Amino acid sequence: MKGANYLMAYILRSDPSSIQSSMGLFVTELYAYNACLASFTVDCPALATLWPNTPAKSPPKQSNKVGMLCGCAHDLFTFVPKVSKLLSESAASATESQNDEFQIDYRSLVDEYGSIRSQISSWKPMTTESDIALGAELYKHSLLLLLDARFQSFNGRDAIQNSFEYLKSLFLRLPSNSPIATTATWPLFVFGMNAYGPTERELVRQYMNSLIRNFGMGIMETALTQLERSWETGSHKDMSRFFSDRNELFLIC
Repeated sequence: MKGANYLMAYILRSDPSSIQSSMGLFVTELYAYNACLASFTVDCPALATLWPNTPAKSPPKQSNKVGMLCGCAHDLFTFVPKVSKLLSESAASATESQNDEFQIDYRSLVDEYGSIRSQISSWKPMTTESDIALGAELYKHSLLLLLDARFQSFNGRDAIQNSFEYLKSLFLRLPSNSPIATTATWPLFVFGMNAYGPTERELVRQYMNSLIRNFGMGIMETALTQLERSWETGSHKDMSRFFSDRNELFLIC
């Protein structure tokens, strides 16, 4: 990612005429995509993980731009580092003593959870292309699931179950051979790590196997292998360690 930072800085300050337009746009999108997801596992600079030209301290304005890699989900990607930071702080606070200062700090985390969740929940894809919109919805609901699973004492397990009900309906509408489905591995991994029952696991397993048959991408096979291992060992049941240890599994994208 450090090397990518230098490459991205070079592209952004280069004369647009010196770089093939489509290639420049694709590299920019690829960088933002990976930098955002890397915020779950490595300490990327905050500004580097935001979409280029997006202010760091203000919510992104919705855009109707459709990119070559992320479709219309790039607005959502600006929330990924914020979710990552909140979950890490929440996991760290759980190890502190139960004193008054801790209670105040945790309440502030809950307030932040409500704020971020509200912004993500109200986001809507600005496109008429069905598959592109559904690809964005998959990322939207994976981020909501990450938040609700961590703060489930406030939303209850019903929120997680509702997420899987939505996932089931999404699979019926988003063909596994759609080009936008090539970026579905990371949100599916998030769902898989929160699949507590055999029905939920099979839902994720079947769709990921369909992706593997259609695209044959190694990262998809790796993600499913890691999920199967986590389900077998039961390690997915202790999600807090994925935010306290900066586990590399969440870099799967």
